[in-house]
Amino acid sequence: GRKMVERDYKPLSKVSQTLKDFTIMREAAHAAGQRLPFADVYIDMMEGCTRAGEGEWDNAALIEEIRRRRVEGA
Repeated sequence: GRKMVERDYKPLSKVSQTLKDFTIMREAAHAAGQRLPFADVYIDMMEGCTRAGEGEWDNAALIEEIRRRRVEGA
């Protein structure tokens, strides 16, 4: 919400930490025979933030990855 609108990425919780946590959750779910489709998407988005050098930013940086994935020509 507000942090995204204001582009305030001072970390309260970091992209890198959330990526680690979601990766652990997905691995545990897979070991139990369960898929977590939302986690797959979220991990992909957080990996994009990390590739863009935003790993130490707040999770609100997700909006930047969403912006990078605009449809060409739109």
